[in-house]
Amino acid sequence: MTHWGLEVLCLEPSDYSPILTAVLMPPGHDADQFRKVVLENYNMSLGSGLAKLAGKVFRIGHLGECNELTLVGALSGVEMGLEAAGVPHRAGGVAAAMTVLEERTDLTAAMIKTFVRHGVLYMPMFRKTEVSDSDLDAIVAPTRPSVASKIDEPLDTLKGGTLIPAGNLAGLPALSVPCGFVDGLPVALQFCGPAWSENTLIALGKEFQSRTDWHRRRPPA
Repeated sequence: MTHWGLEVLCLEPSDYSPILTAVLMPPGHDADQFRKVVLENYNMSLGSGLAKLAGKVFRIGHLGECNELTLVGALSGVEMGLEAAGVPHRAGGVAAAMTVLEERTDLTAAMIKTFVRHGVLYMPMFRKTEVSDSDLDAIVAPTRPSVASKIDEPLDTLKGGTLIPAGNLAGLPALSVPCGFVDGLPVALQFCGPAWSENTLIALGKEFQSRTDWHRRRPPA
């Protein structure tokens, strides 16, 4: 948003929401008219401002299953809409966002290398799977999409999706274990299984920790 020259409706960057971003329109431009242009031209629906913010902001939702591809697609719709609606902005916002997302991808790649090095199967989150429950003991994925927060950083600034909310909503058991360090900070591996698979997950975690010593190490950072 800042690259486009638009303002996010939040006073403190540390308080940015992981599920919703409200964006202020420049003076003299109606947010609802902009939303209409985006919907009619690109079949993408943006949220409206409520109460005293009606017509002043548009909202981008990024909760639930939202990966890099869907996020870039949404931002592309916004940038094309800004151009089509004649809203003043600086071009290149999508490219700037992609640069940030590539840095996150590099982090994920480093985590995958750690998993593979210790013989652990890495499976990215997916919407649907064709394998039956009997074929799948557990889904293995990063516990969170970034390294642990530093001791002087807030704990509620996590960006991106994880298996944790999905498991909580579905009532599925899960287990998280340390699996290495990236840039001197710890990362973790999560096993998520079907209902009543607690014993299997504990066995997987125990086997992983019997072959590694990450749970005994302290982060260098």
